[in-house]
Amino acid sequence: MLREQAFVRDFRPEADDDLYKVFAMDPEVVRDELIDVLLAKLELNVSGIDFTGFDFASIKTPRDVSIFVAKIANAQGEVIKGRMCDLV
Repeated sequence: MLREQAFVRDFRPEADDDLYKVFAMDPEVVRDELIDVLLAKLELNVSGIDFTGFDFASIKTPRDVSIFVAKIANAQGEVIKGRMCDLV
């Protein structure tokens, strides 16, 4: 998905690339256009997770996105009725 965002042909994102500096993605864009899309593509259920108060600005790199999505994936199958801050 990040390759699609890049303006350089055959760009290869690194795990520690800064999402804002390299891709001009602010926290809202990271949430709406990267994380939400990944969660949907992976068919991960987030209906029971309260994201209120979670600081999406803390997700600064592709590695951070991966860790965030993995925590949600690991919680699948459990009864999730809590805040994202508690999963982190």
